[in-house]
Amino acid sequence: MIITHIAGHFVRAFAADERASITVEWVFMFPLLIWTYTATFGFFNAFRAKSTNLAAAYTISDILSRSQGESIDQSYIDGLNTVFKFLTRAPDDTSIRVTSFSWSEEDDQYNLHWSHGADGTVGITQEGLDNVADKIPTLANGDYAFLLETSMTYNPILKTTLSTLTFENFVVTSMRFVPKLCFEDAPDCGEE
Repeated sequence: MIITHIAGHFVRAFAADERASITVEWVFMFPLLIWTYTATFGFFNAFRAKSTNLAAAYTISDILSRSQGESIDQSYIDGLNTVFKFLTRAPDDTSIRVTSFSWSEEDDQYNLHWSHGADGTVGITQEGLDNVADKIPTLANGDYAFLLETSMTYNPILKTTLSTLTFENFVVTSMRFVPKLCFEDAPDCGEE
């Protein structure tokens, strides 16, 4: 009983004591402040990179949608990947894949017309297109659209809070001036 009373007295006295040493408080709080500052900087930089990545994907999609009917080729897609890398200021690898498709009411599915990626990125297959069909907006029967998929590796400047991330975008766009986006030597590009 006496020991509990004495221990309680010391605990109450310690809690009521308002004297402090700024040095001791600084030693405890300074690392936490530094970590908070670097974490805030890291998260802000990651969100900036992600939003820049999305804006660049929409820019590339807009460039493609304004084609005036001339067919594109592999070097054009590779050049768009170079533009994408420039717009995102990505020091690491980026990739894009362009896929042309249409909706068929008769088949009740999106039909793949062609798909090509930049710098070795493999084109999507019909099965791959079927797997992402739930992400594609509804089209009228026979309407064409194209899918632009972009990917960028993001390595944070400070690895205190984030590890390496991959930003991927999925943009579906209809053509503005012509019915469909054609790729050189695609079998159905002469048809309307």
